[in-house]
Amino acid sequence: FQQYIDPFPGHRPLDEAELVLGTVDKRSPVVRDMPMPCDCLPYSAFVDEIKEYGLCMDEIISDFHFIDCDGSGNITLAEMQNLDQYGDVVAPPEAVHQFRVALLNRF
Repeated sequence: FQQYIDPFPGHRPLDEAELVLGTVDKRSPVVRDMPMPCDCLPYSAFVDEIKEYGLCMDEIISDFHFIDCDGSGNITLAEMQNLDQYGDVVAPPEAVHQFRVALLNRF
């Protein structure tokens, strides 16, 4: 069968930049008319906003999954607030001390 050699005759895959999160075709029924919560910003819109200010996304964020904690492909208000609070102390000093002691014992 010809399909063994060429399973989708005439199909040419899109460039990764033309795909949603580099994976899904923007014309796919999966992503068309998806309900979007009010407190979410799609990743593509986030990138567009960054570019509008003349910034390169790769210089700002090395890996999207560190921001997208829930893996939804969108940036929620809570995730943006987490960015705003990045660097704040979130562990009590005694827990940090215990972690430090464990690292010193291990290495």
